[in-house]
Amino acid sequence: MKNRMNLAIGALFFFSGLTSLVYQAVWIRTLSLGVGSTSASMSLVLSIFFFGLSAGSYFTGQFAHKIKKPILFYGIIEAFIGVYAIGLVYVLTHFHSVLAVLPLTGSLSWFGTLCKFALVFILLIAPTLCMGASLPLLIQFFVKEDKSVGRLVSLLYGVNTLGAVAGAFLSGFYFIPKFGIYIANHSMAALNVLILLVAVYLQKHYQPLERGDSHKSGALNTELKKDLNKKSLSLSALTTLQKFLLVSCGVTGFSSIAAEVMWNKYLGIFLGSNIFGLSLILTLFLLGIAIGSLVLSTFIDKVKDLVKLYVAVLLLACIMMIGASYLLNLAPILTNVISYYIGGSVSLIIIKSALTGVILFLPTCFFGALLPLGIRLLTDKADMAAAITGVTYSINTVGSILGSYFAGIILIPMIGSGRTLQIAILLLLVTGTAVTVLGLKKTITRTVFLLLYAALFVGSFNYEGINFKNIVKSAYYQTTPKDLSMKEAMRFFAKDAERFKLIVEGQTAVISLSQDPAEATNWEDYLRLKTNGLNESLYDVKNLDHLPKYEALLGLLPYALARDPQKAFVVGYGGGYTVDFLSSTDLKEVYVAELEHGIIEAAQFVYKNENPILKRANVNLNIEDARFALAAKLGGPYDIIVSQPSHSWLSGVANLFTSEYFEIVKSNLSDRGIFSQWLNLYNMDTAVLKSVLHTFYKTFPYGAIFSDRGDEEMIMIGSMHPIEFNHNKLQAIFQNKRFNEQLTDFKTAYDFLSTFSMGREEVVALTKDAELNTDINAYAEVRQSQLFYTFVNDHPGDFLINNYRANFKSIVSDEVARDPAFHLNMLQSLRKFPGESQGYQKFYTALQNYTKNHENEVDQYYKLAEFNYQIELYAKAKKYLDQFMAKKPTPEALDLLIRVNLATKDYASALSAYNKYAQYQSASTDCYAVGVFTYTSNWSKAKTILNRVLSKYSDYKALCGSYLNQSLGAYYFYNGSPQEAIQYLQSSYDEYPYDLRNLELLISAYFANGQSYSGNYYSSIYQGAYDKEKNRLDSLAYFFETEGHKEDAEFIRKQIENMKR
Repeated sequence: MKNRMNLAIGALFFFSGLTSLVYQAVWIRTLSLGVGSTSASMSLVLSIFFFGLSAGSYFTGQFAHKIKKPILFYGIIEAFIGVYAIGLVYVLTHFHSVLAVLPLTGSLSWFGTLCKFALVFILLIAPTLCMGASLPLLIQFFVKEDKSVGRLVSLLYGVNTLGAVAGAFLSGFYFIPKFGIYIANHSMAALNVLILLVAVYLQKHYQPLERGDSHKSGALNTELKKDLNKKSLSLSALTTLQKFLLVSCGVTGFSSIAAEVMWNKYLGIFLGSNIFGLSLILTLFLLGIAIGSLVLSTFIDKVKDLVKLYVAVLLLACIMMIGASYLLNLAPILTNVISYYIGGSVSLIIIKSALTGVILFLPTCFFGALLPLGIRLLTDKADMAAAITGVTYSINTVGSILGSYFAGIILIPMIGSGRTLQIAILLLLVTGTAVTVLGLKKTITRTVFLLLYAALFVGSFNYEGINFKNIVKSAYYQTTPKDLSMKEAMRFFAKDAERFKLIVEGQTAVISLSQDPAEATNWEDYLRLKTNGLNESLYDVKNLDHLPKYEALLGLLPYALARDPQKAFVVGYGGGYTVDFLSSTDLKEVYVAELEHGIIEAAQFVYKNENPILKRANVNLNIEDARFALAAKLGGPYDIIVSQPSHSWLSGVANLFTSEYFEIVKSNLSDRGIFSQWLNLYNMDTAVLKSVLHTFYKTFPYGAIFSDRGDEEMIMIGSMHPIEFNHNKLQAIFQNKRFNEQLTDFKTAYDFLSTFSMGREEVVALTKDAELNTDINAYAEVRQSQLFYTFVNDHPGDFLINNYRANFKSIVSDEVARDPAFHLNMLQSLRKFPGESQGYQKFYTALQNYTKNHENEVDQYYKLAEFNYQIELYAKAKKYLDQFMAKKPTPEALDLLIRVNLATKDYASALSAYNKYAQYQSASTDCYAVGVFTYTSNWSKAKTILNRVLSKYSDYKALCGSYLNQSLGAYYFYNGSPQEAIQYLQSSYDEYPYDLRNLELLISAYFANGQSYSGNYYSSIYQGAYDKEKNRLDSLAYFFETEGHKEDAEFIRKQIENMKR
C-alpha cells in the first residue's frame, strides 16, 4: 500500500513538471506577442518566470514544516495554478491591447521596460510562486530519515524534471500543433485540477510515518548551527564550506544556462529555429538533467565522501562542456556522413536529434546531478531537507536567471560564445576549487583534484568555442535526397564551398556574410546575407544602388499606390534595399524596426562603415520588435507599412503572418494607407499559401498579389480603400533618374505591372475554404515547420500561375482596362519565350484574353501573329498573317510571314510569300531571303542578296539581329565554304548558345573544315542542349495539346522526332 501511494505521489509530481513546462511554453509564446520578441524582452519574461519559481521554493522551504497536510496543500496549489491559468492565457493573448493605451516610446525604453516588468510580474508571480513551492513540499512529505535525504531529493528532482521533459516535448510536438494555445493551456489546467482530486484522496487514505530519530550523516562531519525546533534555515548559521556550496549551486545554474543559451544558438540552426526544433533542444537538455538526477538517486546515500563526488562531478561537467562544444562543431559533418551510409532510410531530423542527444548527454547529466548532490551535502538532518531544498533550489534558479540574461544579452553579443563558455567554466572551476580546499580532508585527494582543476583552468584558455561556419553552411540541409553521393553529402563543408567575410553572434540570431564560388563566375562581386544560415538578401557589392526585384517591389508597390504618402513603417531592415528605395522618395519619415542589431552590423560591413542609407534624415532606425512597436502604436498612423520577414515558419517570425498581426497593422494604417507584405514561398505548400492569403484578405477588404512564376516569393498588398495605380505617377517614377538607376528589373511602368498575379476578389474565391492562421492555432507555423524536414513536392507558385487570369481591372481604372493600347503594352512587357522564362504562362494567358477581345479586328492580326509567333504557335500566327496580308499587307507582316515559314521549315511557302508580295519587300526582308534561297538551293539568287547584305553588314545586323548570322553561316556551309560559315555561326552561337539548328551547322562546319577538336567540343555541348531542348519541346507539345492547339502540337512532335541526337 505504501509503495503504491508513493508511486502515485511520484506520478503527480511528474505531471506537475509536465504542466509547468507546457504552461511555460504557452505563456512565454503568448507574451512574446505583447512584450516583443527582442532578447531583452524575452529575458525579462523568463527572469520573472524563474524568479517566481525561486521565491516559491525559498519561502515554501522555510514554512513547509508547519504544513500538517503537505499532499493536500500541494494539490491545492496545483489546482490554483490550473484555475488561474484558464483566465491568464486570455489576458496574455491580449496583452498588446493593454500596452497600446500606455504612453510608450519603445519596448526597451526605461518606462516601457518598467511597465512591462510590472505588468508581467503581476500576472505571473502567483502561478510561478506555486510552481516553485512543489519540490520543497514533497521533500517535506517524503524525507523521514537522515539516511534517505540524498536518494529522495535526487529522485524527486529527477521525476519532476522528467515530467518537464515530457512537457517540453509534448508542448512543441503535440499540444500546441494539434490543439492550439487555448486548448493546450486548458488541458493542463484540467490536469492540475485532477492532481488536486488525487491529492485529496491520497491525503485521506495515507497516514505518513513519524520521522525517525535524527541521524548524523557524516557528509560534512558537522552540525548546522541552527535551532532544530525552528526547522528553517538561517544563512548566517552556515559554515564557510556550506556557503561556498550554495554559491556553487548558484554558479551551476548560471553556467548550465549560459551553456544552454550558447548551444541553443547553434542547435537552433542545426535542428531548426521553429516550434519543433526549439522543443527538441529543450527536451534533450532537460532529459540529460533528469537522467543525471535519477542515476544519482540510486547510489548517493551509499557514497562515503560526498564532497569528493561533488568536486569530481563538477570537474567532469566542465570537461564535458568543452567536449560537447567541440563535438557540435563536427555534428553537421557527422550528420551528412551518417545519412550517406544509411541512405535516407532514417529521416535527417532523427539523425540530428540522436547526435544532439549523445553530445549533450554527459554534460547535462552532470548538471542534473550537481543540484541534488549539493542539497544532500547541505542537509545533515531530515528535518531541514525542505528548508535547504527551498534555499538551494532558489539560489540555483537565481543563477539560471543571471546566466540567461548575461549570456544572451551581454556576453555572447559582446565577446562571442567561446569566451562566454570560458567564463562559465572558469566560474565553475573557481567554486569547485574552493569546495575542494574546504571540503576534502585527505591531502593527497585534495592535491590531485587541485592539480586537475588547475590543468583544466589553464587548458580552458585554449578553447576557441563553437565554429558557426559548418552549421551555417548546412542550414538548408534538412532532408536526405535519394541516391546521395558522398561528394554531394560533403560539398557543404569544402573549404571553397562558402567563404565567410563576417559572422556576428547577435542577441537573437547568427548573422553572416559569405561568398559562394558555385553561385556565379563573378561570385566575388556578391555577398550573401544570412540569418541563422537562411538567406536574407544578396548584396551586389559593385552595384549597391541596384535594388533586387522583390525588395524593390516591396517598397515600390505601396509607394505607387498611396496618395501623397508622408510616413512609412518598415518591418525589418534586411539587406536595406527597401529602406533605400523608400528613403529616396519624398517620404518625410521611414521608421525601421529591426529586431537584430547584427543585421545592421552586416550592412555597415558591406558599406565599409559608411552606410549612406542610415545617414538620411528621413530614416528612423530602431532596434525593436516590430509587432510590439505597432501594437503599442509608436509613431503611427502610417501611410505605408512594409513587412519583410524572410522565413515565415521561424519562431518569432511566424507571428507576423497571423490574423491578429494583420489586425494590428490595419489599426496603424492611415485612412488610405497601404500595407505591403513580402512572402517567401520556399518551404511552403499550397495549403499554407492559401491559409496566409485567406487570413490576409479576411483582414483587408482591398488589395492584390504580385509574383512571377519561378521566383519563389510574392508581395501581398492590402488596404482599407480600393487600390488603383495612377498612370501619371508611375510614369513619373520610371522617368526619375534616381529610381531608374535603382529599379534595374523594371524599365517601364508596364514591366512593373507585369508582376501582377491576381486581385483580392479572385484570391478570396480561391481560398474561401482555407484554414485561418492565428496566434492561437499557429497553423502556418506548424505546417511549415513540418515541411522543413520533408521534401515539398507541392509548389505554391503553381497555384498562383494556374489561377492567373490577367485581370488587370483589379489594379487599374476601368478606362485603362478597356484601352487596347494598355493591353498591348502589357503584352510587350509580359512576353516571354517558351523555356526562356517561367513567366511564359502569364504571357500566354494575357494573349488569350487579348485574342478573345480582338479576334475579329483585322487591324490587330499583325500583333496577334507576332505574339503567337513568339510563343511558337506558328499555325495560329500563319493564319492571322495570311488574312492580314490579304487585306492590309505591310513589309513588317511580310517579314514575319517568311520567318514563320522558315521556323516550320516550309521553305516553299516562304519562297511563295517572298515572290507574291515582292512590292512589300524591305531591307530587313533580305536577311530572311538569304535563308529562303539557301534552303531552296537557289544559289545565284542567294548570292545576289548575300552580296547586298555584306556590303552593309552592320546596318542589316541592327535590323535582323542574330538570325542574320545564322542565315549567312548556312549559306556558306551549304555552298561548300565551312571556314566562312564558322565565322558567322560562331557569332550566332555566342548570342544564343542553345539554338540546336545553329549548333548543328557549327559542328558540321568545324568537322568539314578539319577542326575535329572544336567539332568534338561543341558536340559535347550539343548533348546537353539536345536534352534541354527535347524536354522543353515535350512540355510545350503537351501544353499545346491541353490548350487545344493540335496543329502546333503535332508540328512540335514532328520536330522532336527529327531532332538529331
